[in-house]
Amino acid sequence: MNIYDISIENFRGIRSVDKIKCGRLNTIVGKNDSGKSCLIKALDAFFNKKFLKEDFNLYKAETENTSITIRFTPSVELHPLLLDEEGKFSVTKKFSFNKSGKLDIEVLYTCHDINHEKIGNCFGLKEDALNSFLGTELKVEFKKSGRTITNFSKIQQIFELTESFGRIEKTHTADLLFKNIEAIYPEFKFPTFSIFDAEFNLDINHTDFQKQFKTLVNNSLERNKELTSKIEHEVATDLSNEFRQIRGFMQKNVPDLESINPTVNCSWNSLVKFDLSLKFQNEEKSIPLSHKRTGFKRLLMVAYFEYLASKTADDNQIFAVEEPETYLHPSLQGDLLKSILTISNSSQFFITTHSPIFAGATSSSNIIIVKKDNFTTNFFKYHDEDSTIKSVINELGVRPDYNLLKSAKFLIFVEGYSDIHFLQSYAKTVLGKDLEVDNIICVIGGGSALSNYTDLDLFKKLSNGQSDKYAVFIDGDNGDVSKSKANQKIKHHCENDGAIFFQLSRRDIENYCHPERIKAVYIDEIYSKEGDLSRNPIIQQYSSSSIEFSSDEVEVDKYLDSLGFKSFKDGNNVKVFKSMTKEQWENMDDRGELSNFLAAVYERLDQQLLTALTDFQSN
Repeated sequence: MNIYDISIENFRGIRSVDKIKCGRLNTIVGKNDSGKSCLIKALDAFFNKKFLKEDFNLYKAETENTSITIRFTPSVELHPLLLDEEGKFSVTKKFSFNKSGKLDIEVLYTCHDINHEKIGNCFGLKEDALNSFLGTELKVEFKKSGRTITNFSKIQQIFELTESFGRIEKTHTADLLFKNIEAIYPEFKFPTFSIFDAEFNLDINHTDFQKQFKTLVNNSLERNKELTSKIEHEVATDLSNEFRQIRGFMQKNVPDLESINPTVNCSWNSLVKFDLSLKFQNEEKSIPLSHKRTGFKRLLMVAYFEYLASKTADDNQIFAVEEPETYLHPSLQGDLLKSILTISNSSQFFITTHSPIFAGATSSSNIIIVKKDNFTTNFFKYHDEDSTIKSVINELGVRPDYNLLKSAKFLIFVEGYSDIHFLQSYAKTVLGKDLEVDNIICVIGGGSALSNYTDLDLFKKLSNGQSDKYAVFIDGDNGDVSKSKANQKIKHHCENDGAIFFQLSRRDIENYCHPERIKAVYIDEIYSKEGDLSRNPIIQQYSSSSIEFSSDEVEVDKYLDSLGFKSFKDGNNVKVFKSMTKEQWENMDDRGELSNFLAAVYERLDQQLLTALTDFQSN
């Protein structure tokens, strides 16, 4: 179940914001102290009850409280009386403190309910109320119980009998709502929310880190149930022996006391927590992770999200990461971003950032611009791409600590991380070149949507203002009119800048994959899992398959899927790039497109070197 939109009143710097729409991957962009973290902290308050008096908006009226409303897109089909007018599951939480200073959270839900003064809130009531609706208000005969009679069947009966009444949006308390929903819809799960702050949530003892391994711990406890039961029995026996002696003393005053029987309740799930220590080569002792610097903990975060990306996805997980670029080298930013993109295919992500790289990985419709005006945090989402672009550039600019790109001799802006592996593999295998060693940096941001910096002024800024230091490399996107239009815009900017613009003649980089290497990658994966002696029949199926790209417009991923080669773009494409031979590359690049493009890039490097030498000699 994903968040569809968010409304917030009186939380921190937010006075009021209404229905911020959300996608799978949402990037919150703004300057320092604009209040970027307010949104994800509000989510933390909503899901995890993390709310302090300091979280109230300073300018709220004395009688006002904090209210957070989240509308969800249900992952299971829910009854219409559970949903609002737009078919969303809408939950509101209101935060206040009572006279003793204890936090009170009022939970409400809004639904497109029956237009009747007394009938409504069917899913939030007990059975007696449903019986009253049917018998007293609707005056119909009904069975109170029976084999097929359930609360849900009564709600459906009420729903059908009141169709002529019409529907109206109502808000009710949700005291019994979730208990009733779970009884009717066992597959219904409320999302879990994990937040990774810029600092303190890097602590592995934090709940957000620990709970990701809860399933593993629970499974281990389940496998060792005989052992845990034995421990519980031993504890109960020891306690019984001690209380038998206590009973003897107590019988002096209570002669008829026969026994005192202790009951042992072991909460094994809560008992297990873990810490991490790191053992390095050539060092005798392990070092607690808590003793390492923040930058090192960030490396753990990268590996942690790579781990999550490799696991089976959970569509009821929502993650928030605050400024993921902090303390990370650009290559590690790339690894982290790649994992986040993979996880966001099923789970939901919210990122606050100053980095154009992370902003560039997000669809324009899911970029949230944050600005502060008169001590109030405001959120903006633009309906057109150009307005979003201009606002992103205005708010982000290029940070001074973004010099990591300015040290590069040349930048190649590409559409995704697969493109980086594509170019690097070709350069190494065919040309004997190493782009990284030659200080040619591939940067996500050359595609046909804002997700890759459509406003090309940023290309030039990242290239230290030098047009001859960058190129844009994009795929063909054959047949897509909107992408073709955006690509022409990119081409026009590059031509005006005197930069290199290159577009493949084929649809995607995957159209350059050699068929034999594709088959080999899938077969090798089976052998790596099952051993060299595997007789899995799918090996023969892969081996005998005829892979033929009939035209430049073939959608390789879908085509291979139809042949049984599943999930090609989920990493198998990169394996193919890395394992293709020089002859296979040259066979697939029979028009010399890739060699010509990289030759043009290296020619620019040679020109830079020649210019630098000339300037040196003249001085």
